[in-house]
Amino acid sequence: VLSLRFDIEFVGSGNLDGLRQPFVFGANEQGAMDYHLFRLSLPKRLRPTMIAPSRALARGRNVVVFTDDPQAGRLVGEFSPVAAGLANQHNVAIVPIGLVGTFKLNDLIKLPVSTRPKVSIRIGAPIYVRGRRISQATAELQGTVEQLVHEGDLSWWDVEKRRVAPSGAPSPEPIPRWRRLWDQAA
Repeated sequence: VLSLRFDIEFVGSGNLDGLRQPFVFGANEQGAMDYHLFRLSLPKRLRPTMIAPSRALARGRNVVVFTDDPQAGRLVGEFSPVAAGLANQHNVAIVPIGLVGTFKLNDLIKLPVSTRPKVSIRIGAPIYVRGRRISQATAELQGTVEQLVHEGDLSWWDVEKRRVAPSGAPSPEPIPRWRRLWDQAA
């Protein structure tokens, strides 16, 4: 049903081959339809839930954890340590997911569109938390999802310039919300 309304590009599905379930999906959030579109685009055996993630992992179900809202001109929000904490507690992998093209998708499908909106779901290599600090795994997840979102659209150098400056460096000037939304819609 989704393929009739959207042009869905699924990149990196080979990263899920042979991966022991359950696992935690760590995805960027761009719009209201992200969870539903992502969930329904996966095969039934891989579909995640967001309800009671610890209990779902204990029962062998996959879960998805989304980022917070992006800030200061960035396209990808910050991950809280929840994804890495769940993966560490249940000894499972984190699978980074970059969702591209879902920003304002809810508004787009209400319009009479002659072409189907293109949505890209990009899957990164699994990240294992066991034996590492939660903050290290969260930082790796953040970096991987940022690279997945910018992959193909920007050069390597542009992706690196958009990353957060190291602690102690001056933070970029805050950008008004309307400008961030304008940049994301481009």
